[in-house]
Amino acid sequence: MLLVRNNIALYDNQGNRTFRGTAKFWRWAIKRFQPMLDSGAVRFVTDSERLADEYEELTGIRFQVLPHPCLIGLQAPSTPADESFGKTEKNSTSESTKSVRVFLPGPARYEKGADRLVEAAKLLSQQQDLSPIEMVFQWSDAFTLPNGSMLGPDDLPALNLSNVTFDVITKPLSSEAYHQQLLKADLIILPYRREVYFARISGVAVEAMMLGKPLLYTSDTWVDTIASQFDCGLSMDNDVAGVVEAISEAIANLDTMAQQSRGAAGDVASFFSAKSFTSKLLNS
Repeated sequence: MLLVRNNIALYDNQGNRTFRGTAKFWRWAIKRFQPMLDSGAVRFVTDSERLADEYEELTGIRFQVLPHPCLIGLQAPSTPADESFGKTEKNSTSESTKSVRVFLPGPARYEKGADRLVEAAKLLSQQQDLSPIEMVFQWSDAFTLPNGSMLGPDDLPALNLSNVTFDVITKPLSSEAYHQQLLKADLIILPYRREVYFARISGVAVEAMMLGKPLLYTSDTWVDTIASQFDCGLSMDNDVAGVVEAISEAIANLDTMAQQSRGAAGDVASFFSAKSFTSKLLNS
């Protein structure tokens, strides 16, 4: 069995597909397996219907799709994470008002839309009737924006926003500490750029859904397909305005969204379990 998880295609921001320069080689290599695929001696497997679509268009061969196995929801962490580990608070809100904790998990990078979330924070801070927001990043290194400028965690203090706080985790998290960050979040936000994440899966999205956390995610991506299947959040447009609108709507309906996501957590955990993966692999 060959488990394929890499893209053979590139996408624009509308999800239109063009194949990489190496596609001709991979078409030749994959089609060489056709007799073995026909006999059942070999199977090609992927964990994304969209990746399967890519390879089928390229080769005419449909890969089997199996769920991405995830283990994070199986056991609660044994000890609480040290909340001060690697974290610096950039500005503060009144302790008497509980902030809505919005977490972007995984290293902050351009393709993951970290810059979109920063721009959205500026716009959200202008909404006087909005609840205080605490945005949590895993962000150690600056990255380059298309205009050539750099954006990093040290740029956040200068924003000095009135009702938005930034918690920046600058050091690697242990699995247990990362699990705790997911558990403490009210919303998990994934403002991924569609041109990168149209067909790519997101392990952090699966982990959040397994823990019953509502997601905010870019529409027409793999995350959208999976989250919609389990009704675990809201889709957003592929731009800053979409991020602002989604956060505002989610905060206004937070209790309902949280209840829906918690109710779906068991089904998500079952679907993405190692047992589900192996049973479908061995019984098919």
